Amino acid sequence: MPKFREASALYLTHFLRTFSLSLPGIYVPIFIFGLAQKPAVLAGDFLNNIFWVLVYYFIYSIFVTLANIFLSNLLFQKLGFRVSILLSMLFLVLVVACLFELEENFSLIYLAPVLTALAVHFYWIPFHIFFIRKANFGGNFGNESASQVLTVTLAGAFGPLAAGLILSFFDFKILFLVTGFLLFLSAVPTLFLVTEAGHSEHRFKKIYTEYIFNPKLWKLNLAFIGAGIDGIIFDIFWPILLFLVLKNFVQLGGLVSFSMVLSALIMVWVGRILESRKAMFLRKASVFLNSALYFFRIVAVSPGSLFAIDVFDRLNGKVYGTAFLAESYDKAKLMHESDFIIYRETMTHLANILAMILAFAVILSFENWKLVFVLPALGSLLVFLLYI
Repeated sequence: MPKFREASALYLTHFLRTFSLSLPGIYVPIFIFGLAQKPAVLAGDFLNNIFWVLVYYFIYSIFVTLANIFLSNLLFQKLGFRVSILLSMLFLVLVVACLFELEENFSLIYLAPVLTALAVHFYWIPFHIFFIRKANFGGNFGNESASQVLTVTLAGAFGPLAAGLILSFFDFKILFLVTGFLLFLSAVPTLFLVTEAGHSEHRFKKIYTEYIFNPKLWKLNLAFIGAGIDGIIFDIFWPILLFLVLKNFVQLGGLVSFSMVLSALIMVWVGRILESRKAMFLRKASVFLNSALYFFRIVAVSPGSLFAIDVFDRLNGKVYGTAFLAESYDKAKLMHESDFIIYRETMTHLANILAMILAFAVILSFENWKLVFVLPALGSLLVFLLYI
């Protein structure tokens, strides 16, 4: 019963956090892209708008990587996991405050991604380790990962639609106020209902030698790099493409919400399959379909085609993402779970840095900016190495 209570508290914290962030989530790159008072660095509004979006996420990627390297022992030795998760929510509230004032003070574009990086560092490492220790009730992590993804899907399904409605009647400032309030609430279940023992010291030099520079783990390294490239390019450029075509916040939010609700229906089936002998075929197939969908994005021009891609992507993405998560947790359980999670987070965020550089190069080099989707298509294929 105590373990069930702790697992439930983790799911509730994750649900509230995801719903809070889903309100402005898909709109943050759009918000930065559309700000009117940005300094002109590149010729042409479109290139300049994209440049500042990439600057935001480039700063974020650098600082979250540095935090993983230099602040992990603060998390383990001084703060503990529960306080760390609370601190991450406070950082997110500050991020929301920065976005709130960004139109009046554009210099906050440099501070907000740093705070976002700290929020990510102080949340995801404790959450993943807590989840491995508290949420597994036997067997591999197929069902548990499916439950986690289902939680995220349900929480995120109605956020974009609610945000679209808020933006239709109010503005981004109201949206950011609602988000900040809900973030405070999200830390409460874990803070009061999850127990925590002491933690050992973690030396990043050991993680370097045993994981990052271990030639036996080259497939794992490339898989995590691929996942990092895939994830951040999708988070930035897919919302921008949807908005440029749909030009309507309610339609954009409604599309994402509909796709996520539909995909939530298959999560119980996904969890069961990932615990079965058919799991490996499904995992590998989802990688190739995920990659193929990025190539369709390059040629998509109509709202109908974008709608079809988003629906198929959300459906396949639940298999693709859940399989990746389950495989990561299973490997962490076999190795030193804390070191492994720090290693995984570091590799994926190093890949984020690489992705921002490559994306900028692609956009400067080709007239069709949508060729940037080739990057996550190739990154997704690298994830295949996780399963061979």
